[in-house]
Amino acid sequence: VNGRADNGSGESGAEDAFRRQMHRLVHGVSLDFERFKFNTAVAALMKYLNYLYEQLDAPISAPLWREALGVFTRLLCPIAPFISEEIWQEALGHQESSVHQASWPTYDEALIMAETVTIMIQVNGRLRDRIETPAGVGEPELQRMVLARENVQRHLTGKEVRKTIVVPDRLVNVVAS
Repeated sequence: VNGRADNGSGESGAEDAFRRQMHRLVHGVSLDFERFKFNTAVAALMKYLNYLYEQLDAPISAPLWREALGVFTRLLCPIAPFISEEIWQEALGHQESSVHQASWPTYDEALIMAETVTIMIQVNGRLRDRIETPAGVGEPELQRMVLARENVQRHLTGKEVRKTIVVPDRLVNVVAS
């Protein structure tokens, strides 16, 4: 209750978004470390820390906050080992263990996926429109949505559609002559 919107998982909309951000951070920083892009990993951690400050007044449960801080500390560990250990033991209360022995955080693929995507619409290779769709819309449905757009119809007037090229979740190019 508490004025929270329920999304079926027992979490509020704010908690769902908070959890998604955490999983996206784990995914991004893990990729950055694998690719030896330490500067972008640090930038992602700084951006996430700013996000956490923005969420201080959001209706986020204490266990979820604790999880987020634990994840942040484990991701920070290779970059700032001493302060990470201090946070792990003193702030998070893991007196009996070391952050350096904690497992690397994992992420849920379903939570890092975008819910909506912007599809670029081209007619004969020229950008003519954009459309917001749920991620993963199938080709037939996407073609129907694109061909129904007023701006696309205007550029197809008097022409015959020869082919439709679809790059899933990114682009639709209508080839007409």
